[in-house]
Amino acid sequence: ENKNNQSKKLIKTMEKDQTDILEERLIDAEYKIWKKNTPYLYDVCMTHSLEWPSLTCQWMPNKTNNSSHGVNTQTLLLGTHTSPGEQNYVMIAQVELPTAEQATQNAKYDDETKEAGGF
Repeated sequence: ENKNNQSKKLIKTMEKDQTDILEERLIDAEYKIWKKNTPYLYDVCMTHSLEWPSLTCQWMPNKTNNSSHGVNTQTLLLGTHTSPGEQNYVMIAQVELPTAEQATQNAKYDDETKEAGGF
């Protein structure tokens, strides 16, 4: 009977692993669909992966215009949302956003990279 319980636990673990893999594939597929459609949904979309998700995001009022490079630099305040036992922290980031003219020029979809823009 002990071997039977171990077998049941092993099967449940394998089923959970399979479910996790399928969920990850679904999330990845949905992300790729979203990313392909971003040019139709947004004027500008820039992504950057963080180690931890950020539930706090605040644009700071300071803004620097660098028209010679076609960008505006703005400060962004991010707060982490970590797992229990991990230290939360505040991160200050500098974001270079394209000017309206630059964003319009780069709004082309590239079939090879499957991305829009080039900023």
